[in-house]
Amino acid sequence: MKKKENLIVANVLLRLIHRLEVNAPDLVALLEPLCTLKVEEPPVHLSRLLINKHYRIFLMDYEGVEILLHPLPKTIFILFLNHPEGIKFKELHKHRNEMLNLYNQLTNKSERKTIEAAIDSMLAPSNSSIIQKCARIREAFRKEVEVDIARYYEITGTNGYAKSIRISRDLVIREDLMEDTEDEEEVVEPV
Repeated sequence: MKKKENLIVANVLLRLIHRLEVNAPDLVALLEPLCTLKVEEPPVHLSRLLINKHYRIFLMDYEGVEILLHPLPKTIFILFLNHPEGIKFKELHKHRNEMLNLYNQLTNKSERKTIEAAIDSMLAPSNSSIIQKCARIREAFRKEVEVDIARYYEITGTNGYAKSIRISRDLVIREDLMEDTEDEEEVVEPV
């Protein structure tokens, strides 16, 4: 009986959402972030994530394991890490300059046109490149840690809504954002 009740409630909610979309699109836009919000207890222990000044990614509390990503998936990972509120795939173009700057730091390509072409190709609406990059990120984390833990480091979200990386930013250490100084403090090394 419970399953039938759940289906009825889901159907009623879908009809209400449809009415809101038609009659109050501004209200839907305000409520949209709540649709992707999930309150969930993390597994027993999530590792601190370190991005060092060379943009290498480590899970410090899991024996300092390095997460290996090619420059484009790493660009996407860092972009989403920079935006804990999430980003809709269809709005990635709004972050083009940030992506160009990140990719420029991560790739060994030096020609600006080549860098722009790679980013623009990924931003093309007809291209599934962003989905492929998210899959590479998911594979890289799942290769090193259990699925229940990896999902906190992956780009996830409901289709049509903002996607995000769920890891608490309190667990993220960003050496790549720290300015170099002559009197450098001790650099955090993975375990």
